[in-house]
Amino acid sequence: MPWHTQGAGGYPKESTEAHDNAVSIASILMSKGWSLKSICAALGNIQGEGAMNPWRWDGDYVPTYNEAWGWTPSQLNDHGYGLFMYTWFTFYAQQGSAYPGFGVNYRDRAGSNLDGQAQILYMNDDLDNPSSPYGWNTNHFAEYQAEFLPNGIDISSFYYMSIADFKAGTNYTLDELTGAFQLCYERPVASAAYGGYLFRKDVAAYYYNYLQTVPIPPYGETRKFKWIYYLKPRRKRVFK
Repeated sequence: MPWHTQGAGGYPKESTEAHDNAVSIASILMSKGWSLKSICAALGNIQGEGAMNPWRWDGDYVPTYNEAWGWTPSQLNDHGYGLFMYTWFTFYAQQGSAYPGFGVNYRDRAGSNLDGQAQILYMNDDLDNPSSPYGWNTNHFAEYQAEFLPNGIDISSFYYMSIADFKAGTNYTLDELTGAFQLCYERPVASAAYGGYLFRKDVAAYYYNYLQTVPIPPYGETRKFKWIYYLKPRRKRVFK
């Protein structure tokens, strides 16, 4: 499947570009043992962050290379990058360079069209990295519970799930998995968390429904699939 990128703006979830990128993401994460529910939980969060555009910068302001690498810590806090709006982007740019397809997009230096692939591979490993500033973190229960509980959601039912349980997704609902990824990995400001959760869980449900209707080619073998495969009739599953 192709990866779609553009300098600014995101892709609406109903668009061909978002669909193609979602399939590419699912292909990678399935190869890492993720369940479809868990993948869609991440997709709901990706739509809420970079809106399925791997090259997207926070606020759609695309810096030059020298400008970005000259930002102060305060400026870096305001300029997230990529599918997950990594802030600081420099952590991804330094560590993500080890992954195939890596290439941050700048105004004066075009990025790699496969940077989304590098971001997903990096994220998968980052979840398990206890020393990462972005790794799975469950140290903010009180702040988030104060926002969710008045709205009828007790996050204690899912907030402390392990990374292995998240990736398997077996004992949790899609909504719970979406909330766990948002609160334990994205970690938004508490006051914005509940509103963001409502958006992300609905988008996660959309992708869960969509991805059950299309073939997801094995990661690394996408170019081996023939167009005739995609034209074969397929039974549409009922979304539950």
